[in-house]
Amino acid sequence: MENPLINILNYEFIPYNLIKNSHFLPAFEYAINKSTEEINKILEEEKLDLKKFESSTDLFDQIKTIYNNKRRIDSLDENDLQTEKINNLISNFESNLYMNEKLYLKFKSINTNNLNLEEKAVYNFHIRKFLENGLTQNEINTKILDRIKEINSLLSNLISQYETNLIKATNNFHLNITDEDIIKNFPEKVKLSAKKLSLEKGYKNGYCFSLQTPSYSSLMMYCSDQEIRKKMFFEFNKKCNGGEFSNINIMKEILKLRKEKAKLLGFNSYNEYVLSNRMAKNEKNVYDLLNMIREKSLIKAKKDYEELLKYVQSIENNNIQKLEKWDISYYLEKYKKHKFNINSEEFRKFFPLSKVTKILFNLIEHLYNIKYTLIPEEHLYHKDIRLFKMERNEKIIGYFYYDLYPRKEKTLGGWVYPLKPKIINKIPIVGIVANQRKPENENEEAFLSLDEAETLFHESGHSLHITLNEMNYKSICDLNVLWDFVECPSQFMENFFYDKKL
Repeated sequence: MENPLINILNYEFIPYNLIKNSHFLPAFEYAINKSTEEINKILEEEKLDLKKFESSTDLFDQIKTIYNNKRRIDSLDENDLQTEKINNLISNFESNLYMNEKLYLKFKSINTNNLNLEEKAVYNFHIRKFLENGLTQNEINTKILDRIKEINSLLSNLISQYETNLIKATNNFHLNITDEDIIKNFPEKVKLSAKKLSLEKGYKNGYCFSLQTPSYSSLMMYCSDQEIRKKMFFEFNKKCNGGEFSNINIMKEILKLRKEKAKLLGFNSYNEYVLSNRMAKNEKNVYDLLNMIREKSLIKAKKDYEELLKYVQSIENNNIQKLEKWDISYYLEKYKKHKFNINSEEFRKFFPLSKVTKILFNLIEHLYNIKYTLIPEEHLYHKDIRLFKMERNEKIIGYFYYDLYPRKEKTLGGWVYPLKPKIINKIPIVGIVANQRKPENENEEAFLSLDEAETLFHESGHSLHITLNEMNYKSICDLNVLWDFVECPSQFMENFFYDKKL
């Protein structure tokens, strides 16, 4: 069967129903050969055409995007994927590209005075890539270049292994509680979910809790047994800290290699190396900001802590002199009920997913004249995903998907992902990925916590950043911005969440 990844640029959607793990390695090999041929032709031309150079890696970049997304949403499906070989291919190709001295001289021959603002940003992006691969130093040392290439490859595989270990460690632990007295004050929906998980794990009775965020946070919030809370807290926070899925040596090796690479590139530390390409510029600016925030927030944090402790002592007959980390969620939930008559589970009723989505989409339509419409699409990679088309003046400008619920093979947390970049595909596909509580039945409404609802607004800011950018070059569109700027669009949208007018 023909490899669909080789023709991926011709698809409007990503044909997940056709793509197999075994397709990735040969697709990468094909794309790298194709890019190399095109780059060699470009190097023979008198002047370097920035657009032609960037488009030479379109197929490679699109396959890499799909592969990286797969590694985050389907990390445990490693049959025939040949992850290590693929990681090495990607790393070596990118290293070779920016260690190409002939290409570097082509860039250096460009008269930057003749470039417009956008072109200068593109130029600076690629010069930075040459710097990161050791080609901008006064004297080019091939041994140093070879070592940097080796480090890049090692880091790629170590980081991939680190992420997979984290997912496996998360899935490796669960706790089944059979004592009904411990469970009796849990909300019904939490109990239903825990009962279902218990049966899935093969228990005849009981309530099972895992280290997946919705399950873990519910137990920490409602479990009256301090020892159970303490056990879950340590299990959650010591993931990969030893044992079968240990990341200790991996972390040490990552830190060691990063430090070595920074030194080879002429920096005093990895922090200095990274911050040289950030808005913050240097460590002093970072720590000045953090210390300023710490100084101002610590006053309020201490006051809140003392207030909570005083309440806990009043209901526990002064038996508690200190609140441990595994106590905070449990007693805070009680205190919110006592002082504000707020119950976190009841609070979810105000945030049904359909209502939050409608308000969010209405806001975006008001701000940006974009209309969202739910559409059926058979090529999505999981049945839980919902796909929307984004239209402006009756013209499709993008596709947007929700992938909101936890799965055992999925990376923890929430993020946004450009599946098909606008600069390559014209009509971008971008998705919000999260790990929010899933309703027990498929046709049942999902109800969100305050944080979960806020997360949708936050991530939508990232998705709009990707969809609405008007850059003409791949290297500076989507999330290719200074990494301490990338949160600005998301914070902008998140702030609307608390607007009383919505």
